[in-house]
Amino acid sequence: MKKRHYERTIQVAFFLTALLFIAAKCTAQDLRLSTSLGLVIATESDAPDEICLAFGLASGEIRAANLSRAGRDLVQRVSAAAQMANDAAVPYGIFLKENSVQDTPTGRAYFQKCQSIRRQFLAIMPERALVEIVHTTQYLSR
Repeated sequence: MKKRHYERTIQVAFFLTALLFIAAKCTAQDLRLSTSLGLVIATESDAPDEICLAFGLASGEIRAANLSRAGRDLVQRVSAAAQMANDAAVPYGIFLKENSVQDTPTGRAYFQKCQSIRRQFLAIMPERALVEIVHTTQYLSR
């Protein structure tokens, strides 16, 4: 009985500690986007190449090398990450044709980076919400 109580207390303590770290990490500027599926909240992280996202009860980070260079503000960085995730929605051959690029190691590396970002987005939200984010942020970043 006591052992189970202690285990439960430790689990709650770890959970609260994790929430505090996330809250401390993702507290700067935020962007709220209303999609037909629900509200998406994007916040800046203290890590330069990371964006914190929340959709419903799910939350997580979008991490990619050089993401901080994708734009001056959060809207432009979210727009760039969402566009990259959208680019990876097709097979590699179609990706090459749509973007008019040659099959090179650099092109393959970029496509793999796009796929990684897409997986991170889809771990947090459904694809339909991602598509709506792409269209909304393209409009906002102009």
